[in-house]
Amino acid sequence: FVIATTNKPSLIDEAMLRTGRLEVKVYVPPPDALARRELFELYLKNRHCEIGIDFKALAELTPNVVASDVEFIVNKAAHKAAIQEVRISMSILTEIAKSFTPSINKKLLESYEKDHAAFSSPNNESYNRSPIGFRR
Repeated sequence: FVIATTNKPSLIDEAMLRTGRLEVKVYVPPPDALARRELFELYLKNRHCEIGIDFKALAELTPNVVASDVEFIVNKAAHKAAIQEVRISMSILTEIAKSFTPSINKKLLESYEKDHAAFSSPNNESYNRSPIGFRR
C-alpha cells in the first residue's frame, strides 16, 4: 500500500493516476466545529489548564482552522501561560485564537473543493472502480 497526501491533487502527474497506482482518492475537508472542539480537548488534555475551558466556544472562534493550527494555538497559549506563571486560561486561548490567521483561507478552500469535485466526478476514470477490500 502507498498512502500519499497532497493539497494540490491537480498537480499530480497523470502517470501516477493510472490504473494500479494511486487509485483511491479521499478528500479530507477542514475539521468542522465538532472536530475542532475535540482537537482542542485533545491538545489541552495533559496541559495545566484552569477549570472551565469552553471547548465549544473555542471551536466556534476558529472556523477553517486545521489540526496543526489548533496545536499551534494551544502551544502558544501554553507558552504565554508559562511566561506569566499561570495555568492556561480561557482568556489566553481566546486572545490567541482571535488573533490567529487560519492556514486555509476562503480562496484556498474553494480551490480544494474544486479539485475534489474534479477528482470525484463520474467522468473521472477512477470514480467508478470497486472499493478495496474483500467481497462476501
